Amino acid sequence: MRAFFQSVPAAGEPPMALEAQWRAYIGGYARECSIQPHEVAVDYDTYLLQLTASTYGLRKPLDDGLRAFGRWRTQLAHHLAEHRRSCGK
Repeated sequence: MRAFFQSVPAAGEPPMALEAQWRAYIGGYARECSIQPHEVAVDYDTYLLQLTASTYGLRKPLDDGLRAFGRWRTQLAHHLAEHRRSCGK
């Protein structure tokens, strides 16, 4: 989960544009390693909790890049939480 989201540009596309890439990533992973839907759901929740607990990019001194990262992370966490049922599978 973390590897996927670290591989996408922090201030690039809006979170909803990542869904197709996320599903392709999970599909590719599942073809190589056995992974159950329950494991994906647990990892999804774990990543969401880690994402929302982190203050990196939200503390001073802030430059434009860190602020952009903080906004992206906040938007991503909101999107992941809001679409928990459909994305966590």
